[in-house]
Order: sequence, then C-alpha cells, then structure tokens
Amino acid sequence: MNVPYVYGIAMILFGALFLVKTQGGITSLYCDIEKLIPCLQYGDPAVRPPSRDSECCRNIHEQEPCLCMFWRDPEFQEEFDTPGAARVARFCRITLPNAAICG
Repeated sequence: MNVPYVYGIAMILFGALFLVKTQGGITSLYCDIEKLIPCLQYGDPAVRPPSRDSECCRNIHEQEPCLCMFWRDPEFQEEFDTPGAARVARFCRITLPNAAICG
C-alpha cells in the first residue's frame, strides 16, 4: 500500500475524531447510564458497600467522563444528590458531579 495514501487516511480519521471530540460527541459515544445499574443496590445503607474492584466501581470509573452529561439530564440529576450516591462515590473513590464541577 502506498505510504502517503495510508498517511492521508490516518489524518482524515484523526481530523474526524478531533471534530467529534471538540463538539463533545466523543463522550456521548461511550456513555451508558445503564452501566451504573449495578451501583443502585449500594445506595441502601443496609447493604454492604461496594468493593473497589466490584462491577459497580469498575463501571462508574469507566463512565466517569460521562457523569456531568448524566448530571445535566433532569431525569438523572436528582439521583446524584442522594446519600446513597454519595456513599457509592466514597467507596469507589470518585467525585460526584455538581454545579461547581459540571456548571
């Protein structure tokens, strides 16, 4: 294959990725609120908190770039402002979104 041709294709792909990223679209490509479902059970103080290697913590770390997007959605925003969410965040060592962070 011709090297300049491969280089040209790589530059086009990089440019497209840059445009998507700068438009905020790259985050939405990987965001999936359903990945946080395993965390719901840990909102209950009667349930043992999640371990840092639990599916909940792994998924919340994977979705961390998406948390502000979820927080801005009125359907999910109030879920982040609960004692249960704060508990999960503390045990998974993650900062919950809020107006100061996501503005």
